[in-house]
Amino acid sequence: MPPPASNLTLTPEEKELLRRWVTEGAEYKAHWAFSPVHKPIVPSFEQNPQVRNPVDSFVLARLEKEGLTFAPEASRETLIRRLSFDLRGLPPTLQEIDEFLTNNSPKAYEQTVDKFLASPAYGEHADAGLN
Repeated sequence: MPPPASNLTLTPEEKELLRRWVTEGAEYKAHWAFSPVHKPIVPSFEQNPQVRNPVDSFVLARLEKEGLTFAPEASRETLIRRLSFDLRGLPPTLQEIDEFLTNNSPKAYEQTVDKFLASPAYGEHADAGLN
């Protein structure tokens, strides 16, 4: 409802619509923003290599419900390109590509994210359609 200071009022049609909604059994629920936060139960999957974190579990659960599967993982060249454009609005340099491709650490992606976040160009976007 608008605050009283707005001097806005409901039309007779709007009032009738609200009356009908209540008469037909309107169910009142508190707004989600005022409900306490509850930690969700993370769906579990038996050693699926595509599930690397809790978010992946939720995504896979929904995909399975819809009869779908994860798309194949993008190549490392594609990953660094997307990452660079998303975080800096710039393509990766040849040196950055080579460093990423030769980094065999399981944390190579996270390390590259941290490096790009620390870049002075972080947050700049020249064109959103360059992926």
